[in-house]
Amino acid sequence: MMNKHKFTLVELLVALGVFAVLLVMAMRFFSGAQRLCGATDRKNNLYADARVAMDLMATLIQNVYYSDGGVPFLIDQSEAGSGKIYFPTHQPLNDFPEKATSSVRFYSFQRGSSSNANKLNMTVFANDEDSGSNAFCLFFPPYEDKTLAQARTDLVSKLDRNDAEHSAVLLDNVTALDFVPYKRVAEVDDRRIAKMESDEKNIIPFVIDIRLSLMDKTNFDLWKDMPIGDAKDNFLRQHEYTFTRSVFIGDRWNTGVE
Repeated sequence: MMNKHKFTLVELLVALGVFAVLLVMAMRFFSGAQRLCGATDRKNNLYADARVAMDLMATLIQNVYYSDGGVPFLIDQSEAGSGKIYFPTHQPLNDFPEKATSSVRFYSFQRGSSSNANKLNMTVFANDEDSGSNAFCLFFPPYEDKTLAQARTDLVSKLDRNDAEHSAVLLDNVTALDFVPYKRVAEVDDRRIAKMESDEKNIIPFVIDIRLSLMDKTNFDLWKDMPIGDAKDNFLRQHEYTFTRSVFIGDRWNTGVE
């Protein structure tokens, strides 16, 4: 008669211990894989959102409208990371409301202020809003009731509004937005363009660099609630993504009119 092998209590405890270790390792592996998959999805979504926003801004800026006598145009880069641009641009007529008879609209892109400080906002002014001193036609030459400088000031006021009818939020969790204008210069030391000075911001540039920085929502929420200091700055540098697009406009309108 053969003896049946029996497990001792020590052997059972050892087997359970080994199984527990393997189970913990497996759980850590799958948990890490899940976190990696989630981070990859968030990164892909962030890249996709940024690409759509950059494509829209680049297309509209590249089609900037100009007329003899000058049109209101402004890049406000007085605060780094909170750039603003105001400009007229061509669009197909079939993209307009029935009341619109012009293929030109004024646009503004800017990083919001106050409660909208971390959003990319787009605002539109079209000729379906004719009214008094802010009638659409008064923002084009020949300037009779207002000067070009006054038209530029009035345009900024029109496009700085945040009402839902004329504005839209293109992106959330924006940490910086800059519009860097360049002008064409005589070829010196193989250089063809140079960064425009602040007093040249009303001239339509030869090239505009759009620089957009943002974070995914998870990291942004963590960063937003952190106290101001080195830790917050380091977290921003580690988790912020910056996208750059150069928009070629050309030198067809290389003279400004004040």
